Amino acid sequence: MSRVNKPRAKSPRRPYKPRYAPGYMLLGTQRDKIATPAHIALNAMELGHGTEESRHALAGFLNITSVLAARMQTVTTETRTAMDAAKHALVSSDRRFLRSGSWGLSGREMVAIRLGVTLGDQLLKRANSQMLIAAIGFCLKANSKSSEVLGTVREPMGAATC
Repeated sequence: MSRVNKPRAKSPRRPYKPRYAPGYMLLGTQRDKIATPAHIALNAMELGHGTEESRHALAGFLNITSVLAARMQTVTTETRTAMDAAKHALVSSDRRFLRSGSWGLSGREMVAIRLGVTLGDQLLKRANSQMLIAAIGFCLKANSKSSEVLGTVREPMGAATC
């Protein structure tokens, strides 16, 4: 059998080299690594086994995702309001900790924070890496002030400045 000469393309095919935009979408595993600690912390606080680390995991997640919500043009005002309500609920649980000495959530706080964490998951699905890096940078810059300026959970800003 003779080989049939097939016509060649004018230009040989080049191998595919993907070009990534400055902000590529996050993979599912990347989103899980960001959101899972917040879910674990929320479950611990709901069951009454919360610690200060649980509170900080929730606060970090809510802060980063609320910055994402504020910077995305397609996010509705209801989402932004729910994210703010979740942060206020977490502050209210901080005040309860100062009075009682135990970490926990009331019913309204639980609902607000659960909604904030769920919305944060959805925002992470729509965020790209560049947006996430900018949000984390903003939160780090805001939290880089000393504890005398910001205060701590055990000694809030009002008590630290008095």
